[in-house]
Amino acid sequence: MNLDLRNIYFVGISGVGKTTVGKLLSNYFKWGFIDFNEILKTIFKRPINSINNTFEFNTLKNIEENILQKLSQ
Repeated sequence: MNLDLRNIYFVGISGVGKTTVGKLLSNYFKWGFIDFNEILKTIFKRPINSINNTFEFNTLKNIEENILQKLSQ
């Protein structure tokens, strides 16, 4: 395991600044940045609002958990 690698996840409601803070931190630390909504839109080939309206909360939470687990490896 490489202890130099770090992942930070921001979770919360829309519009609170997760992406803004994530981009600022990634620039400051010179880390990569991934916008999770972009991953979901690519996987499901539709806008994030449509994805959120399609799945029940717990189902979408499980999908997100599985994707984050794979990204973390």
